[in-house]
Amino acid sequence: MAVVTEDKYMKMRKIMLVFLFAVLGATVAHAADVTVDGSYVWKRRKGEYKGTFKAVFTPVSEGKWKVVFNFKYKDKPYRYTGTATGSLQNGTLKGTVLNDDKKRTFTFIGTVKDGKMTGTHKEIKKRGSKKIEIDTGTLAW
Repeated sequence: MAVVTEDKYMKMRKIMLVFLFAVLGATVAHAADVTVDGSYVWKRRKGEYKGTFKAVFTPVSEGKWKVVFNFKYKDKPYRYTGTATGSLQNGTLKGTVLNDDKKRTFTFIGTVKDGKMTGTHKEIKKRGSKKIEIDTGTLAW
């Protein structure tokens, strides 16, 4: 029978702790993306434009997400990326996204209930040294 000394016991314990942290870290790092299919309404001077989008939320930490919105506007594809905070199941969800060339910034905020969201979006524009928000429409999924 092998004798386990205190030094061997401490080494085995450290190895087990490293193993547990590695497994737990991998579990958190591989949390699943959440993909939603939704619709939007864009307010224009000439009336409303309605379209659909696909958004992918990638977990960063509890209640924090990276988000990518893919949609078409007048048959031209667009991709907006950014961050969001809140719940994808129940509560408030809000975020900020930019287009590919980073020249346009939009915010969104909504209420989520049982995984279904209704909200609004706004464009952030600079007017001189001021930033103003322009109501641009609604979104839902």
